[in-house]
Amino acid sequence: MNSATGISSENASSVEFRFSTSPSENYTATFLSSFTEFWLFRFVDDCMTYAMVLLPCYLFVACFKDEKFEADGNVEGRFSNFFLSILFYGRKFSNKCKMIQASDDHSNVSTVFSTFLRLCFCFVGLQVTYITWGVLQEKVMTQNYIRRNSALSNVRSVDRFQDSEFLVFFNRLVAFLISTAVFLLTKPDAVIAPLYEFSYASLANILSSWCQYEALKFISFPAQVLFKCSKVVPVMLMGKVVQRKIYTRHDYACALMIAIGVSLFMLFGGKHSSTRSTDSVTVSGIALMIGYLVFDSFTSNWQNVLFDKYKISSLQMMSGVNMFSCILTLISLIRQGRLFSSFRFITQHYNFGEDLLLSSLCGAVGQFFIFYTIRHFGAVGFTLIMTIRQALSILISCIVYKHDINELGIFGIVMVFITIPVKILGNAHLRKRTNFDMKKRVMGAYRYMQEIWRKKQSDVMRFLLRVRTWHYRQLSAIHRASRPTRPEKARRLGYVAKQGFVIYRVRVRRGGRKRKVTKGQTYGKPKNHGVNQLKMKRSLQSIAEVINLFVHREFSSTKKELKFQQRVGRRCGALRVLNSYWVGQDSTYKFYEVILVDPMHKAIRRDPDLQWICKPTMKHREMRGLTKAGKRSRGLGKGIGYSQTIGGSRRKAWKRRNTLSLRRKR
Repeated sequence: MNSATGISSENASSVEFRFSTSPSENYTATFLSSFTEFWLFRFVDDCMTYAMVLLPCYLFVACFKDEKFEADGNVEGRFSNFFLSILFYGRKFSNKCKMIQASDDHSNVSTVFSTFLRLCFCFVGLQVTYITWGVLQEKVMTQNYIRRNSALSNVRSVDRFQDSEFLVFFNRLVAFLISTAVFLLTKPDAVIAPLYEFSYASLANILSSWCQYEALKFISFPAQVLFKCSKVVPVMLMGKVVQRKIYTRHDYACALMIAIGVSLFMLFGGKHSSTRSTDSVTVSGIALMIGYLVFDSFTSNWQNVLFDKYKISSLQMMSGVNMFSCILTLISLIRQGRLFSSFRFITQHYNFGEDLLLSSLCGAVGQFFIFYTIRHFGAVGFTLIMTIRQALSILISCIVYKHDINELGIFGIVMVFITIPVKILGNAHLRKRTNFDMKKRVMGAYRYMQEIWRKKQSDVMRFLLRVRTWHYRQLSAIHRASRPTRPEKARRLGYVAKQGFVIYRVRVRRGGRKRKVTKGQTYGKPKNHGVNQLKMKRSLQSIAEVINLFVHREFSSTKKELKFQQRVGRRCGALRVLNSYWVGQDSTYKFYEVILVDPMHKAIRRDPDLQWICKPTMKHREMRGLTKAGKRSRGLGKGIGYSQTIGGSRRKAWKRRNTLSLRRKR
């Protein structure tokens, strides 16, 4: 026994051996911990987690999307079909009892004072929410927070929050809850796009937000704001790739000026030392901001694709994207074991939870100010307000957190913030000039066709109609047309040049109907006998719609008509009438073209704007007077020429007004 150390001689060698290997073990552990904390490793790890969640979903969609899970009239009772329909194809819902009518917003002519007040409201709302959001964002990622238990001791223990993914999760969770609550309260007409298509924008949005938060560890907040201002460059590149847009020289010149201003600030904007710990601009920070710009530009372009394709609202876009963002980030945090540690950080440190909640609320509420501003003042006014906000954010950040910017950095900032308004105003002027030229000088093909069909008594139209009606008389009474004769009229009535739409041309004999009498003898003048002046209840256009699907089923007495039934029935036996329009007439016939839709075609069943005609309640619309011509024949409509009834008919209105109803005495 060694009396000095209290360690036996048998154990001395083992103790010395452990001490001799501890430096290498500590070095290995330090290297592994530093490597796992490196931003690139965590970025790849998060991407692998998202891939583990999304790839099975995409494979499921690819395997089962071709199956007929589309919605029909009774699908709401079967949850599986309803869910698959929304997941693959989307749905269209209508709310008949709207709380807010869209037409009420523009019914009153706004005065100059009210417009000024609305502009002040939008300006103050955007400045307060987003400046507060920017200051709190920089504070959460760059400042230290005091531990709660350090107040009991003399030494103050401080920590810095490092998990960017938890910040993304918390912000998206708050935005999802607020947007969903507002959507359920307002209850607008809802067109739900396929849910899986929101996942692309959600994944890109998560990665862009993660890069944005992570970049604050390497670059200053003013540098990050200038990088965001240069977002126009990758947005133009993504627009060229994703949407194949064409940009003018003015756009390219402004993008080049913005890139030069950002480069001046990043290279010469601050007084940096040679060490990485004090260097506010690093290669990692620039790489993260480039990743942010790429992912964010893809997000905006993909959202534009969804807006154009499905005509969804901004609230639905917020809810769909934030829902997938919450799911993906939550699974990633649980897998990596960082969810509960982040909540422990909130409970163990002063003011961190309040800053995080306030930052998330400002970001979510700011989204609603964005939509409101764009709705009333357009994208130009919104971008000008946000440009002022970015300049104020840089100024406040430099004052609060004492960022050092030299003369070249200030020159780069001024160059960027001068170029952005010039670009916005220049694009607005070009757009206004283009619209003026289109209105005054240029008309499209459909506009020309519409104008010439309005002048049916002109020499050109009289000649065309005479030639066409002669050609129509040589054809059968019901025949299929390869394309609409009046494409501009067909498009206004719902026709789309896609699979599932069919055009049939029908001729109907003009005039009244002749009463059937024995041997054709009237025993007097036909005028006095009531033979010729027999009018149909339906209009000729409504009759044409019914004949298109009715004649070849009912009248099959002869072999010729039987062959006709078999020939046409194979083509339009199960089609549904969408609408019809007039294409010509002569002394004997009127000619109409009827738009028919195949309710079993996948292209129709998957289109949210056309799914309504696939419901069982839409069968034989033309026989029940549900088309435009049928409603006109029933007297439904506004004005003096209609029956002034709600949901009734002329016969029903006449019977109600001419019937005396007395209660029976009991």
